[in-house]
Amino acid sequence: MTAPHDPGHTVDMRPTALDSMFPDWRTSSYSSGGGNCVKVAFAHAVGIRDSKDLQQATLIIDRGGWRAFIDHTKGGMFNPA
Repeated sequence: MTAPHDPGHTVDMRPTALDSMFPDWRTSSYSSGGGNCVKVAFAHAVGIRDSKDLQQATLIIDRGGWRAFIDHTKGGMFNPA
C-alpha cells in the first residue's frame, strides 16, 4: 500500500508489520476505560489506532503533524461549538 501523502514509499499496513514499526503502543491518558480509546506509538513517525479493534487501519503521521494536532487540540480547535 502506498501512503497517499508520500508517493513512492510503500508501507506494509498489516498488524504484524506495524508492531515491528511501532513496538511500544500506549493507551491515551485521557481514555475513560470504557473502550473508547486510542493507542499511540512513537518512532520515526507516529502511529494512531483504535484500541478496541487492532485489525482496523492505523493512521500514520509525521512528528510535525502530531505536534500540530496536539497544539490545535490544546488550543480548543476541536471543541464542540
